[in-house]
Amino acid sequence: MKSRIKRFIIIIAVLGILGGLVAAWINIYPEFLWFDMAGYLNIYTKILMTKIFVGVIVGIAYLIILLANIYIIYRLTPAHLSPAFMGGTTFTGGETNTRKMLYGGLTLLAILFSILMGYSATDRWETYLRYKHADALNFQSATPIVVNDNLDSTDLPVSTLELKAKKIQAGDEIQIHIGDADPIIATVKDKIIEGEVPVGLRLDKQVQLESGQKAFFRSPSRDPIFNNDVSYYVFKMPMERYIIGTLFGIFMLVTIFAVIIYFFHGLITGDTNQLRFQPPFHVKAHLFVLVGVTLLFRAWNYRFVMFDLLYGSNDVVRGGGGYAAINARLPILWIMLGLTIVCAIIFIVSIFLRRNRYAFGAFIVFLIVGVIGQIYPQIIQSLRVEPKKQVLEADYINYNIKATLQAYGLAENKVVVEEYPLTAEEISYEGITSDENAPV
Repeated sequence: MKSRIKRFIIIIAVLGILGGLVAAWINIYPEFLWFDMAGYLNIYTKILMTKIFVGVIVGIAYLIILLANIYIIYRLTPAHLSPAFMGGTTFTGGETNTRKMLYGGLTLLAILFSILMGYSATDRWETYLRYKHADALNFQSATPIVVNDNLDSTDLPVSTLELKAKKIQAGDEIQIHIGDADPIIATVKDKIIEGEVPVGLRLDKQVQLESGQKAFFRSPSRDPIFNNDVSYYVFKMPMERYIIGTLFGIFMLVTIFAVIIYFFHGLITGDTNQLRFQPPFHVKAHLFVLVGVTLLFRAWNYRFVMFDLLYGSNDVVRGGGGYAAINARLPILWIMLGLTIVCAIIFIVSIFLRRNRYAFGAFIVFLIVGVIGQIYPQIIQSLRVEPKKQVLEADYINYNIKATLQAYGLAENKVVVEEYPLTAEEISYEGITSDENAPV
């Protein structure tokens, strides 16, 4: 009987592997032929190798985490279920060792699940390539230079609104474009401050400009809230977020799975039907380590939630976050991040304490603050922002405008404003309603 079961499992595994290889070949071979015919076989090879690499790494990571925890649970659980919940059902005896079969099945499921997760991760090939080559990127933002008089100085006048939105720093290298001449490469030594308001930049090189002459300079492109290079949000953050989100998800899944297994073995509440948390030391250590690691990944994920505020909008600020998001929601997220780390540390320390009230108490506080964090920004928006939103949202509207001009290539001081006056002789009702001016 035992040999038949083993033989059946081996046959199923072999058939599954062969079926997977055939399905992969059906998907790969036509694309291989198409890219080869188009002369881009090297591109397809790069994509395919990247997909295999990402899938293998993710699959192995899942497999290691799952098998390690299955092994720990196997070592810490007895060969019978809890008498209080399952009548003390034993897993041994008879022709087969039921316990080994059960955990063998869990191992097989872990392998299949890891393969599935690895396969689904192959869609992240582009995210990985963007992350891998992000350091070679250097995005620049343009800032117009407007002077009323002739300029021959190292002090470059710049609009206060531009300086607030561009977050130019001392040590930044900028390229000054004047007409069709070659750009001047200069380094920012400091900001010029008048009455606590930035009004210009002090450079290490002399700049000469005539009154009314069109000019602009390029500087590193940063977001005005977190001061990160904008390339980070497009090329690095998606990959980092995927890694942290994946680890958070798998550890939370393993934690729930471990609690269920330990519960039916009577290792959570003991061999009684009283719902009191009193596990053995090693079981408690395993569970609390899992909870602590899960919370640490959750804390890291809060950083990405903060960055999501840059994609928010309201009825005044159409993109980039507003006053309530940055001044109410962001502080709450920082509190949640810090509180999550504290909770993780308390869970780890509580392994060596007899009482568990500190760990559970900290977790309850964490949940309460999370609920408050959802309500507080809405209160600020309604009671503080709405009565004077044009004033409080002014900086964020400015950030939005400057970023929009940069996105449309209109920040290089090249836009020319001209008037085209119309007279009564040039316009008439018949002309407006003619077929030439009919709406499309």
